[in-house]
Amino acid sequence: MQSKSAHILLSVMSYLVLALPVAYAATLSIDPPDGNFGPGDTFVLTVRLDTAHDECVNAASIVVNYPTDWMKASAISKGESLFTLWPEEPMIDLDNGVVRFDGGIPAGYCGRVQGDPGKTNILAKIIFTIPGNMIGGKTASGPEALAVTFGTETKVLLNDGFGTQAPLTLVSGAYVRELNSLGMKNEWIDLVLEDTTPPELFRIELAKEANTFQGKYFIIFSTVDKQSGVDHYEVSEDDPEQFGFVRGKKYEKALFVTAKSPYVLIDQELKSRVTVRAYDHARNISEAILPPQNGAKAPLASSRDTMVIVRYWLSLIGGTVLAIAFVWIWLRRRKMRSEGPVSDSVDV
Repeated sequence: MQSKSAHILLSVMSYLVLALPVAYAATLSIDPPDGNFGPGDTFVLTVRLDTAHDECVNAASIVVNYPTDWMKASAISKGESLFTLWPEEPMIDLDNGVVRFDGGIPAGYCGRVQGDPGKTNILAKIIFTIPGNMIGGKTASGPEALAVTFGTETKVLLNDGFGTQAPLTLVSGAYVRELNSLGMKNEWIDLVLEDTTPPELFRIELAKEANTFQGKYFIIFSTVDKQSGVDHYEVSEDDPEQFGFVRGKKYEKALFVTAKSPYVLIDQELKSRVTVRAYDHARNISEAILPPQNGAKAPLASSRDTMVIVRYWLSLIGGTVLAIAFVWIWLRRRKMRSEGPVSDSVDV
C-alpha cells in the first residue's frame, strides 16, 4: 500500500515539475566565433542576440572584454542594430580592453523571423585591429590565442514590464594572432567606402529641469545611420542676424564643437540659432537646427521643415510656370485661328 502511495505521489510530483513554466534563455554570441588574424589586419566582430520560444526582450547592457596585448578595439558601429534607444554612446576602454554599450527596443524583440537569411539580430559591430609585433613591451614569438568574452555585468531584460533579467547563454569568440599578416580584406574600410547615405533626419529638443545641469537649458538629440553608423555630433550656436558668428560678437566665428547629448547651451538667453550636425563614419552629414527661442528674429525652420518648405515652393513655382506656359500656348493658337490660314502665293 505504501509502495502504491509513493508511486502515485511521485507521479503527481513529476507532473507538477513538468507543468511548471520554463524560463527560456536568451543567447548572446560573437560572430564569427573564431578566426586567424595577423599584424595590420582589421576585422569586424558582430554581437548578436537570439531569443528562444517566443521569449521577448526590450533592453540589454553589454560588456565585451578583449586582450590588450595583441589586439585593439578601434570603433563601434550601431548602424544595423536592433536597438532604437541609446542612453549614451558606446564606450571603448583601450587601457583595460573593454567595450561597453547599452540599448533598448521599446516594442520588444522576440527573435528572428523563421527562415530569415539576413541574421537581423545585430546589437552592434565592433571593429578590431591587430597592431604590430609589440604592444606594451611584449614581442610575439609565435601564434597567440585571443579570447573575446562577455563581461559579468552583461545582462538582457525581458519585455515583461518589470525589468526582469533573462537567463543568459553567452557564446564567446576564440581567435589566433599569427606572426604575419594574412593579407585579409579590410571589412570595415569596405563598409565605410560603400556608405554614401547621411544619417537619418532628426530634431533637437530643448529642455530645462531644476535638478539637472544647475537648472540651465540643454538640448537633446539623437539619430541613426543604417550603414557605417553615427561617428559623432557637432554643435554650433550662432547669431540669427549674422550666420556663422557668435551673437553679440561681430568678428568672432561660431565654431562647431564635438558634443554629446544632452548638451548644455552656452547662450542661456536662447537668442542664438543652434545647429547640430551628425557625422557617420564615412563623413556623411545630417543637420538639424533649433531656431532662437527669444528675440525679434523670426524662428528659423529646422532642416526637416526647411526641406518641406523648399519642396513646397519648388512645386508652387513649377506649377505656376507650367500654367503660364499652357496659357501662352492657348492664346497663341487662338490668335492663329482668328487670323485664318496664311497663303504662300501672291496675287498679281
